[in-house]
Amino acid sequence: MTTDGKICNLSGFGDEIAPDMETQIQVMTALGLRYIELRGVNGKGIIDHTEQEMAQVKATLDKASFRVSAIGSPIGKVDIQSPFQEELKRFHRAMKAAECFETPYIRVFSYYIPEGEDPWNFEDEVLRRMAVKAKMAGEKGRILLHENESRIFGESPDRCLRILEGVHSPSLRGIFDPSNFLHKGHETYPDAWNLLKDHIVYFHIKDCDKKAKMTVPAGEGDAGFVEILRDATQRGFEGFLSLEPHLGSERFQDMSKADRFQRAVEAIRKVAGQAGMPLS
Repeated sequence: MTTDGKICNLSGFGDEIAPDMETQIQVMTALGLRYIELRGVNGKGIIDHTEQEMAQVKATLDKASFRVSAIGSPIGKVDIQSPFQEELKRFHRAMKAAECFETPYIRVFSYYIPEGEDPWNFEDEVLRRMAVKAKMAGEKGRILLHENESRIFGESPDRCLRILEGVHSPSLRGIFDPSNFLHKGHETYPDAWNLLKDHIVYFHIKDCDKKAKMTVPAGEGDAGFVEILRDATQRGFEGFLSLEPHLGSERFQDMSKADRFQRAVEAIRKVAGQAGMPLS
């Protein structure tokens, strides 16, 4: 997606700054951001807001000339053996949120696997559920973004690829979260990136220091962010880089949440510059 004449736009999870939308906007505006990935507002997940509450949040964003890059929904963060119909009710709310906030993108996951079980034993059911939701999203002009995440089927690069190729829908694309891969022992560059890059339209920006086993700003860990973004740029990547700092370790405990977010913004701008990626 090319937006405002730029190849890539910077977004982020404002709820890592503060629970209230006004503070989220204030800090992000001061840092030069004009997009937000909506996950939590006033201590509640955005898809759990009433339609009236969503409209109020939308009005606040509109007043500040902010746009929504994606709905940061928790859809798919449930046990694969849980009733599918119950999840579909929440999925409809995520779709309603995407409509309200005028974004094509909804972040999703691919189900928690029972502890001790082989994830591949649940492959067929994962693909079935993901395909149903992708079809529903496509009918409404939405695109589901699958995020690699710990303990879900799509925790590893090969299983992420299986989802994206198995469903094989333009309404299901990939988020690339290097830190999440690294925390589970998967190399991001060149391994995971080369395997998945044809399916990636969105990044979650956080890095991981493997030795210290902690989340760090982009470029300060082992993700290979410069190489990944350089290759993405050369491939003509047009999408969002969404900041999800997660800087809660001892290394950053003396910083306010707003300062941690600023640190993350400065880091990705530096890395993008080194990679030759035009970034708004």
